[in-house]
Amino acid sequence: MKIWFNKNFSSVAFILASLQKNSAVTTLFSHTHAVAHQHLADEFIYEPENAPDYLTFCLNTCQQYQVDVFYPWRHFALLYPHRHRFSELGVKVIFPCSDVAFTLLDNKALFYRHLAEKQIAVRMPLFATASSKKEFISQYQSLRKSTDKLCMKPSVSIYAAGFKIIHDEPDYDAWKALIHGKDQYEIAYSQLLGVLPDDFSKEMMLLDFLAGDEYSHDILCHAGKIIAGTIRQKHNEHEKYQSLIAYPEIVQMSELLVAEFNLSGFINIQYRDDKHGVPFLLEINPRISGGFPKIVLAGIDYVDLFVKMVSGQTICAADIQQEVGVKVGKSSDYVKV
Repeated sequence: MKIWFNKNFSSVAFILASLQKNSAVTTLFSHTHAVAHQHLADEFIYEPENAPDYLTFCLNTCQQYQVDVFYPWRHFALLYPHRHRFSELGVKVIFPCSDVAFTLLDNKALFYRHLAEKQIAVRMPLFATASSKKEFISQYQSLRKSTDKLCMKPSVSIYAAGFKIIHDEPDYDAWKALIHGKDQYEIAYSQLLGVLPDDFSKEMMLLDFLAGDEYSHDILCHAGKIIAGTIRQKHNEHEKYQSLIAYPEIVQMSELLVAEFNLSGFINIQYRDDKHGVPFLLEINPRISGGFPKIVLAGIDYVDLFVKMVSGQTICAADIQQEVGVKVGKSSDYVKV
């Protein structure tokens, strides 16, 4: 069986390396330029930069390289409406979600509103959106009455781009935070007002800042059902490890979300506790996470499960048993501590 992974986040290197141990699988990897982990695939090809030509490139690649399974990340929403053309070639494509679902997941404000409208039983932080300085100030003053602290981020962003915790307490020393290098994700409200333009180029979200620990639920799923999942608890910045834990309430919310958006493949759902230890949904990333290599230390061979999933093999209870309470280092070594 030949599996093709197109341009993806760096954690795909872990999957390619793991698949080298499976003699029944050969891998094809493509990227727009040379990358360090291209040697981990059995074959490597370059992708075109031009998105309008991407469908033709993918169809031709599937035929030329006799691909059995195609797992796209780059431009998968562009390819999704043409999924029947891959089926006609006999190629099984693992789309993370539909193009419509991706539009919602990519825009956090639309995502939250969709969940509220559909009355999906997941807990979300208090939020509002703003497209101008005037609107931002109004929404800030309104939300601030209901929460201890607010944070902000663009409705559409990746990683932590644009995320800031907003401080308006009188004793917050913005200068001290600046010179001690602690201002990466923090800003004083007075400073913020000084840099906000009258009209924003991007819609911004204001959200209730959740003061508890953050959690990543790394999941392998298919057609809206979870096959296996591992939860990483991210402790405060002073801790040098993460914990692989059981958190039933998070699992319940993830099951609802995976079903609602009919998710497939490797996905990551982020949660965070409030100051009372109650978990709230942050976002869904319909892709493999940066911390994915850590979760295998709990005992589940996720790459083997993926092969079984795409090849239609039976997955038994022993395949998804894992150890709870494992602590893993934050370093790139991904070792138990």
